[in-house]
Amino acid sequence: MTNYITLPYLWLRKITHNFSIGQKIAYGYALSLSTAVVGTVAGLIIGDFYQTPAQHQKGDAQYEISLLYRLQTSVLQARTSQQKFVHYVNKPELLKKEYSNFSNYAVELKQVWSDVHYYVNTANYQQEKHTEGIPRFLQNYSDTPNIYIQQVNTIVQILINKEVNLNDVQAAQKLLLNFSTSPIALKFDLIDDELFQIIDASYKDDKNAELHLQNVLQIRFWIIITSIILSIIIATILAIYTSRMLTRPITALTNIAQRTTEELKFDILAPVTAADEIGVLANSFNNLIQRIAKYTNELDLARETLESRVEERTQELSNALESLQHIQSQLVQAEKMSSLGQLVAGVAHEINNPVNFIFGNLSHVNEYVTNLLSLIALYQQDYSSTDINISEYIEEIDFDYICEDLPKTLKSMKVGADRIREIVLALRNFSRLDEAEMKLVNIHEGIDSTLLFLYSSFKAKYKQLAIEIVKQYGDLPPVECYAGQINQVFMNILSNSIYALNQQCQYNLKEQLENNYNIITIRTEVIENSWLRICFKDNGPGIAESIKTQVFNPFFTTKPVGEGTGLGLSVSYQIIVEQHQGKLKFFSAPGKGCEFQIEIPISQNGKPKPA
Repeated sequence: MTNYITLPYLWLRKITHNFSIGQKIAYGYALSLSTAVVGTVAGLIIGDFYQTPAQHQKGDAQYEISLLYRLQTSVLQARTSQQKFVHYVNKPELLKKEYSNFSNYAVELKQVWSDVHYYVNTANYQQEKHTEGIPRFLQNYSDTPNIYIQQVNTIVQILINKEVNLNDVQAAQKLLLNFSTSPIALKFDLIDDELFQIIDASYKDDKNAELHLQNVLQIRFWIIITSIILSIIIATILAIYTSRMLTRPITALTNIAQRTTEELKFDILAPVTAADEIGVLANSFNNLIQRIAKYTNELDLARETLESRVEERTQELSNALESLQHIQSQLVQAEKMSSLGQLVAGVAHEINNPVNFIFGNLSHVNEYVTNLLSLIALYQQDYSSTDINISEYIEEIDFDYICEDLPKTLKSMKVGADRIREIVLALRNFSRLDEAEMKLVNIHEGIDSTLLFLYSSFKAKYKQLAIEIVKQYGDLPPVECYAGQINQVFMNILSNSIYALNQQCQYNLKEQLENNYNIITIRTEVIENSWLRICFKDNGPGIAESIKTQVFNPFFTTKPVGEGTGLGLSVSYQIIVEQHQGKLKFFSAPGKGCEFQIEIPISQNGKPKPA
């Protein structure tokens, strides 16, 4: 096989010795394409030469079958119409209508019979070989259709032109029945039988024409395929030659390029063995290598400089990140101190001492008042009856009422002082600002303290719009946590719920008045024996889908400027997740309220989180 390839290669090399690479490739393509084109055109010309007669033969066969089918249909229609006359003898109108149909069928039969005569006498039919026997058929039945039609016309005219009574009807029916069995009618029936045989033979002629057409198409196909195969062979020989001529120096150049890219050594140059296009390419490659070596050195220097700058920028970014984290921590503390520290320091401290003073002196005041009232009673026994002025004054000031109401007044003052002491105690329980470590805390006390501070927020101008607090407290053990931070989370979540319900009231005042709609439900429970779940659920407007992913982002708020910092839920999330290794999540749908769930471990001892 190698010898057969080498001989054409040497011959082509000798002929194309002085050709350039472009000329060799162009002439090779031209030879290959011309071989394919010439072979394809020759196949098409030869195929068309034989295909046209075959197609004419195929068309004539199909036309012949169509004519014969038309003739058969006309015969059957005329015969069927003639046989219906016997049923319409006593019905002149129907007889005339059916006779009209028969006349139309007769005209069609004559026309088709004439077309068949004409087709048989054409030159195409005379030149082709036919086996169906149409001329013999036309000769045997040349006058049968006309005679049959004339006799039918004669009988029907007789029936139409005279009135028919009962006896005439039977005679007319007998006449028609006799005609149906007459020789001419029977011969007319034989036309249909012979047409079946003729049509079958015509189908055979059509099949032969189809086979002839397929043979012609195969001849054309094989001519085209042979020319394509020949062009492929020529193209293969030219490709082998071209590849040897081009690939050897290009392979050498490729090897140099691969070594250069793999070893990153730019001091290896490609050999220049000729002055043709490949030699020019090798020379250009060497120049490129030299330039790349120069640029690589410059790039290494720039990379070192860039790495130094990137390291500096990275350090700056790290410092900036630490600064931002520090600022965030400061913001958290500022939020906490602004909401809790000031309240405790400014209210609890100022109220506590006066309240203790009042509360401590109330018992003494109560004792003194009791003693004074007893003393006045003794004086009243001794002098009220003798001294008219005293009696009048006692009656004027309603001394009996004073004696009865004064203890009640002191008692109400004691109740008020107790209430103030409870508020101060709640402030201390809520803030716990002095606690820097975790302690066991009663969660319900923290929630109640938060609700006490927000008590005024639950009131409303209309009683129906007041916010109802529903407590569903479970049996909770003391929880290890930062009490002040947890209370801050309670405050933030409840404040948001109150704000949402108030906003809802402003836009749906009439509906709220009718439905008493504002409810906040607080539920606590122990889950999985080692975790605590606290749920705050309201029936407010809910959270829009578009902002759900931003709820815990710092500085994100839907409140107007000046009403919110956007840090409440962000700080709460940090307290629960980072400080207490818990979870803070919410469930909400627009128009269906919102529920925040807090899950924290009862004891901070590394227990796994619930699923």
